[in-house]
Amino acid sequence: LVSRSGGWVWKLPHGEKFFSSEVLDRFSFTLMERLPWWVQSTVVEKLRLAKGQKVLNKHGLEPQHRWAQQHIIVSGLTDPQHSLHDLLESGDITVRKGIERFEEDGIVFDGED
Repeated sequence: LVSRSGGWVWKLPHGEKFFSSEVLDRFSFTLMERLPWWVQSTVVEKLRLAKGQKVLNKHGLEPQHRWAQQHIIVSGLTDPQHSLHDLLESGDITVRKGIERFEEDGIVFDGED
């Protein structure tokens, strides 16, 4: 996983459960669709993403923009037990900063030869 900056990562339950309970809720979708982007961002950031985002922020993956101003990343849709949040917490994925350059066979970080 390579990222130059953090982002909003939405930790979701299994796809069938998510789509049947969240996406198909027409009332909520219609309501959110009619709100200004900054209200949508506030609602989603505070009610849906706050808990999971704390894990990402702890690992240095803080988003640089509001939720509705950048692409979101979905994690755990096919396998909720192996989401980005859980893999960061368990140490299976580590965050490293300071990418110097990309090469054909890998990535060179600052201070490496």
